[in-house]
Parts: sequence; C-alpha cells; structure tokens
Amino acid sequence: MAILGNYGSFQMVVLAALRARLKGRRPAGEFTLGRWGLAVNVAALVYGILAIINISWARSPEKSWWENWIVLLCGAVVVGTGLLYMFTTHHYGRGDAPAGDAVPEKQGLPSD
Repeated sequence: MAILGNYGSFQMVVLAALRARLKGRRPAGEFTLGRWGLAVNVAALVYGILAIINISWARSPEKSWWENWIVLLCGAVVVGTGLLYMFTTHHYGRGDAPAGDAVPEKQGLPSD
C-alpha cells in the first residue's frame, strides 16, 4: 500500500504537469527538455500507471480474494475517505492565501 501511495501521489504531479504543458505553459529555468518535454511527460505518466497496475495485480490465486486485492482495496479506502472528507467539509475552498504565492518574487534578495 505504501508503494501504491508513493506512485499515486507522484502520478498526480506528473498529470498536473502534463495538463499545464498541454494548456500552453512552458517550464522556465536553466534545465529544460525542449521539444522532448511533452514526450517525457507522457512516458512518465504511462509508466506510472502501468506500475500502479502491476503493483495492484493479484499474485496468489491460492489465497483468499481479499489477500490478493488488499493493495487495491486499501488504496480505494484511502482515496474514498479523502474524497468524502473533501466533499463534506469543503476545506479546499476556504484558503485566503493569494494565488501564485508558492514562488517568491526575486525582489528583496541580496545581490551578489
């Protein structure tokens, strides 16, 4: 379950990056993949989804059904609980932080 959680959370980031890229955002910074960025992003998403399927797949037909599917069951419980909490409490819409405040402006930094 821990590995499924790691892959799942990373795939959310990969999916968000792909979505932003498809909407026209171009990453800035010293290192970019240039025209290969989209292909690498899609390949990362496909690899991650296939890894999640591989991790969740039942392996031991001699065991009971719940032992075979415990990773998928636990993942569904965690995601379901999170969605239930999100839709019943609506904490995601209560923030008062300004949008885009995660990246600080360069002003105010000492010069070298």
